[in-house]
Amino acid sequence: MQTTHTVAPTIIENSQNHDAEPTSGIRVELEITDPESAAALISYPQGRQRDEFIRQALRIGVLSLRQAQGVVDSEKVRNEGERLLSELAAKLGHFQQVTESSISATLKEYFDPKDGRFTERVDRLVKNDGELEKVMRDQIGQTRQTLNEALTDHIGSGSPLLQLLLPTEDNQLLKGLRERVETVVQTRSDAVLREFSLDNKEGALTRLLNELTEKHGNLTESLSKRIGTVIEEFSLDSDDSALSRLVRQVEQTQKNLSTEFSLDAENSALARLRREMISVLEKQGEDNRSFREEVRRTLDAMNIRKEEAARSTLHGLDFERQGFEVIERMSMRAGDFAEFVAHTTGAVGRAKVGDSVITLSPDSAAAGARIVVEFKEDQTYNIKASLDEIESARKNRLAEIGIFVHSKRTAPANLETISRFGRDIMIIWDAEDESTDIVLQSAISIAKAISVRVREAEELPVNTDEMEESIRQIEKQVSRLDDIRTKSRTIRSGADNIIDIADKMTAEIERHLVRLDISVGQLKQKEG
Repeated sequence: MQTTHTVAPTIIENSQNHDAEPTSGIRVELEITDPESAAALISYPQGRQRDEFIRQALRIGVLSLRQAQGVVDSEKVRNEGERLLSELAAKLGHFQQVTESSISATLKEYFDPKDGRFTERVDRLVKNDGELEKVMRDQIGQTRQTLNEALTDHIGSGSPLLQLLLPTEDNQLLKGLRERVETVVQTRSDAVLREFSLDNKEGALTRLLNELTEKHGNLTESLSKRIGTVIEEFSLDSDDSALSRLVRQVEQTQKNLSTEFSLDAENSALARLRREMISVLEKQGEDNRSFREEVRRTLDAMNIRKEEAARSTLHGLDFERQGFEVIERMSMRAGDFAEFVAHTTGAVGRAKVGDSVITLSPDSAAAGARIVVEFKEDQTYNIKASLDEIESARKNRLAEIGIFVHSKRTAPANLETISRFGRDIMIIWDAEDESTDIVLQSAISIAKAISVRVREAEELPVNTDEMEESIRQIEKQVSRLDDIRTKSRTIRSGADNIIDIADKMTAEIERHLVRLDISVGQLKQKEG
């Protein structure tokens, strides 16, 4: 079952600038396919009452959706937990492989017996013509040169000693001293060279090399043991290795995480979260049921009050009050003053005929003109009785123009949607259907135009043909508009085309209303 609801455009009248185009409201079409919702909407009569129920239902639905936005997707939480564990296991495995590869490569680079950096460095240091031997030779050469220079200075050819000893070729002392010194120097030099010669097994350099070789062997053996220990620590074959302990801890952690995110364990975090969510959802469900019951009781009470009001004698007074609220909004937008006078006496005795009076604003061409509006929801009033009633209302309220508003429920069968009888206008208006407000607005605009024509026709040479044509066009279009809207509610096929035609006719009415307002403005300018 389907139902379609349409909100008619609302015409906003700009009283400050009559040349401005009217602003249209928003037309909303809703197609309800849910059987329960459609049944609830059909239970209300089409029109203002159903519109109000739809607005209340929409607000209740929005509030309910806001309350339900705190629900957490437990399946999504579980999937995210499993994905997190899988990524953690992959990261740990990759870290293990990278760590093993890096440690092995580093240890091999430095301590490999064949081409390790440490072995290569020791070989360069202690081999024949190595760095250590070169350093020792450089030191001995420098020492010998220094000693020779010192001896030359002290006992050389230019030394003071030789001067004292009269150094000549036949000086035996100098000759013997020189030979002795050379012998001592040679002996010391040979002794030093023997200590740093690899041919001397007892020399200092040989002993140093032996010590270094022994220490290097011990160091290599120790490094081999330590490397073996390190490799054992990173081996999964040993249960006590560091890597095995790390794997066990990771597996235990993964097991604990899996347990916490499993619904099989009663005390797991996910199980506790599920119980908490179920508790919250149950509480929300209970609150929603209570809320729906309260809303249902409120709506039932509203329906009962509406039904009682429709059956009571006060319904006519409600019709008058609803009509006044509409014309009051229209008058405020136009700058006019609307007054509800249904309960006050007028100028004729104690008569109270005439429900509302509209007084035109000082900016109008007919400033101060009064329009009386009579609302009737009484099927005993025919056209003649209505004309008599509105004539009495004009006299009682000292008004130039009268508007008699029949309720659609009780209007005479042969009455057009809008009709004009001299200074009186008679219309049919439905208080429950907002789309008929344009009929009431058209009647008020026609009444204002007639007031201007009556007020100014004798004083100003104004051509009123255009105003009369606009009034006739408005009457014609409003009558056709009501007929089309009635048919569009009963004909399902071609409904969109009919509504388009109705919209075009509404736009035509609005255009003529603008023309009518422009004509009134021209009258005001000429008067000024």
